[in-house]
Amino acid sequence: MDLVTEGVLTLNAAVDRLAELKKLRSSRKQDGATLLAKMLSNADTIKIIAGLAINPAHQNPSFPMQMNIKAQVLNKLKTTLQSKGKEVIIEWV
Repeated sequence: MDLVTEGVLTLNAAVDRLAELKKLRSSRKQDGATLLAKMLSNADTIKIIAGLAINPAHQNPSFPMQMNIKAQVLNKLKTTLQSKGKEVIIEWV
């Protein structure tokens, strides 16, 4: 992939789908999370370029200031992909 732009909710759903590769591969769903998960499962090396901006809609005021939902989801995605033998690089810009 050269470029994928997805939101935190779609990325989190893609992580969930990657957890069950056999089910993912047989899925006929055409939603963004399923399609993204399929693309990621077929890649050997994934480079994620993530912006540092925080979407206020995804922030809970009761969370500590240092808690960044985007970073958590991307780290979860990285860990999931690495457990599947993928090389994952996250670059923050």
